[in-house]
Amino acid sequence: MVLATPAPKIRKLSLQASVKLRADIQVPCPGRIAEELLIGSLDAGATAVEVELQESSVGAVLTVRDDGAGRDMEALGAEALGGHAVTSLAAVCARCGRVVVRSKVPGRGTMCKIFEQGKVTYLGPSDTPHGGPGTTIRVEGLGRLIREVEVSSLRHRLERQVLIRPRVSLRLRFLGQEAHCLDLVTEQAAARLEHVLGCGCTRGLRRVQRSSASDACALEGVVSQLEDAQSTDSFMYLYVNGRYVEPTPIHESIVRLFAAASLQAQEGTGQGPDSVSAVAAGGVWPLFVLNFQCPEDWFDVVAGGSVIRFSNWRQPIRFIQMCLRKVWLGERCGQEEAPEPAQRAPASRQKHRKATATRTRCYDAVNIVPLLAQRIAVARGPAAPCQTMSPEGTARP
Repeated sequence: MVLATPAPKIRKLSLQASVKLRADIQVPCPGRIAEELLIGSLDAGATAVEVELQESSVGAVLTVRDDGAGRDMEALGAEALGGHAVTSLAAVCARCGRVVVRSKVPGRGTMCKIFEQGKVTYLGPSDTPHGGPGTTIRVEGLGRLIREVEVSSLRHRLERQVLIRPRVSLRLRFLGQEAHCLDLVTEQAAARLEHVLGCGCTRGLRRVQRSSASDACALEGVVSQLEDAQSTDSFMYLYVNGRYVEPTPIHESIVRLFAAASLQAQEGTGQGPDSVSAVAAGGVWPLFVLNFQCPEDWFDVVAGGSVIRFSNWRQPIRFIQMCLRKVWLGERCGQEEAPEPAQRAPASRQKHRKATATRTRCYDAVNIVPLLAQRIAVARGPAAPCQTMSPEGTARP
């Protein structure tokens, strides 16, 4: 007889252990590393950031300089690099060879921290002064030459982080590929959008700025109008508390709302995307740059720093859809005003159904399949009558 061994007791990991595990999941690449270092500079209050990428005999070298508040001895001794603990400096150094961090706090000398193969080999005063307050991080030995597609991805990652920060100047230099160099100076918000998204992109944008005291959240940014639909989903930028996030259910809800609002506008005023079939097939997308502000305990930052998970997705989706419905469908969407008693028509079941259907279609952006089918049928014209064959071989209706 074989006795079954008792199952081991499952214990919850400590906060420090869970942070290290989540940080080690990410696979560092030049673009990801540069983006995380830029986030650390922004968290430190930097207003000018310089990123330089060059190739050497030992591999690619990445250098990030900023004029932020700097990090003192206690901050340099910590595991985390930026304001979020998931950006673990040790996890990056374990795959990058050698990392040198020099930082200066106002009123103090320059401190230095050196990583060799993921281990701290030096922590103390720096032999090279930093100059003014700020931090310089040099990542050596990325291991291979940088391809052009990786440089383009690196530039895109940096641009999306400073898109909503027009007061932050960003300079990108890559020796040997000057075509991917970048110079974003301190400018107005509209000018920053023009430089990153393209000239003329701000002409058809509408401003969004709403807050809710009861939910302690706010939404600010710009969205495209219904008639300015995009043929790609590359112009959807969502930020949560100032941090760019990858596609989420919030993105999907905004796209569905845009499609429903476009069809609603076509029925009412004739404005909206020209192709009904494109809307029905999901071939149009909005352009939006939105920053959603909410309490920090609403969400959790997952590996990589740009992926988040809300504990309750309905909270942000409901608030954001409410704000965008007022922009795309008008202030009266979903709340019809009652007519005066003299103008009130006798109640009938048919009118009640019609009003309910109209209100539901305007209010609910998720269930748009019946509306799409109706619009496609109208666009194609009346269908030919169905015919079948009789046993004698003749056609009959």
